[in-house]
Amino acid sequence: MPIKTKEEALEKLSNLDPKVLIRMADLSDNKKAIKYFKCPLKYAVVKGYLNK
Repeated sequence: MPIKTKEEALEKLSNLDPKVLIRMADLSDNKKAIKYFKCPLKYAVVKGYLNK
């Protein structure tokens, strides 16, 4: 089921390994990484690659 709200996203993230969560938070300072999350096309490419 897709995540649709910020609350759902935070709940899902709270279950991650702390090391993974820290690395994801670290990416939030990276402008290039943020572009991949903001652009639907770039996000789809990354998501498709990771789902292989």
